[in-house]
Amino acid sequence: MIGDCQGYAPMGCGNGLGYASSDIFFLESCVYSMMCKNRDEMWNLEVEDDFQCDMDWKGFQRMRDYLL
Repeated sequence: MIGDCQGYAPMGCGNGLGYASSDIFFLESCVYSMMCKNRDEMWNLEVEDDFQCDMDWKGFQRMRDYLL
């Protein structure tokens, strides 16, 4: 669950000290979903399958604009 401190977090998760590694998975999934043309393949991977992003530059620029 997002916000739970279940992953590796040597400094702890509270008091603004950072994010648990279990939260980072969700962030990475959103980022790759925006900037990879083959984003649908990512959601159909099996355990230990590799994923190689086919860069979607328009998606990357859209994400950059959101962040800036």
